Amino acid sequence: MKLLTLFFELFRLKPYQRFSALLMKKVAETATSCVYRKTADIVNRFTLTTLSHQTVKHIVMQSGALCQEWQAIQRQETSVEETEAPVVYIEGDGLVLRGQHKKQLEIHRMQVYEGREKEGKRTRLIHAYHMASTEYEKTWE
Repeated sequence: MKLLTLFFELFRLKPYQRFSALLMKKVAETATSCVYRKTADIVNRFTLTTLSHQTVKHIVMQSGALCQEWQAIQRQETSVEETEAPVVYIEGDGLVLRGQHKKQLEIHRMQVYEGREKEGKRTRLIHAYHMASTEYEKTWE
């Protein structure tokens, strides 16, 4: 039993978890650019892991839940400094993920910043704060 516990600690797996955090991250990233069946095919070709499209969907949903937990922890830990800015920019958009039988999941994303700075050819946002959630009201909180 101690060997199994050591294994889980070494690979940072939770009990009954089949995939590492890195594999889950890569699967979720790949699934954003193609359908779940294609994602499963890509993972099956390039790794020793065998996934079905249902498993890919489960990994994407699990990754989303973990991201929301992490963002909630980050919101609690970060202290908000009140500064005065002449202008505050608020931008928001959404991403609709369509599922079977007309089920839809919408991800709401917002960013608040004070302005922009040019750094060479790139532009950097000043004091940017990003928020994302599947619930519209939580995004505004």
